Amino acid sequence: MKKYVMITIIIISFVSLAFYALMTKIELNGYQTGFHLKGTYQAVGGIPGDAEYLAFHQNKEAEKNVFYYYKQHDFKDKGNYINADTTNLYLLNIDNSSIDGRYILAGKDKLYIIKDKNVLEYEKISNEVVFINVNKP
Repeated sequence: MKKYVMITIIIISFVSLAFYALMTKIELNGYQTGFHLKGTYQAVGGIPGDAEYLAFHQNKEAEKNVFYYYKQHDFKDKGNYINADTTNLYLLNIDNSSIDGRYILAGKDKLYIIKDKNVLEYEKISNEVVFINVNKP
C-alpha cells in the first residue's frame, strides 16, 4: 500500500514539474521573440479623471506603426514608432513631442518609457486602440 502511495506522489510531482517547466518556457519565448505594442496603455499612478494614455496601432498596409498620446478630454500628440534592433525596445519618432520620453521598453502587459533618469510605467488596458473621452484624431 505504501509503495502505491509513494509512486502516486512521485508521478504527481513529476507531472507538476513538467507543467511548470513548460509554462516557464512559453513565458520565456515571449521575452526572447519580443512583445508587440499594439493596444492602449494607461499611466500607472495617474489622477482619476485625468489619466494619461498611449495607444499603439500597427498599420501593415502603409508599413507604419502609429502611436497616439492623450489625456481624457485632451489629445496631445501623434507620431510613428519603430522597433529598435533590440528585442522589446521601441523608439518614438516625433518632433516637438509633449510626451515624456522617447525610448519604450515593452513587457507582457506593461511598458516603460525612459526619459533622462526617470522611468514611467504604463499598464495595458486593451489590445485595441481605444480613445477614452477624446475624439479620434
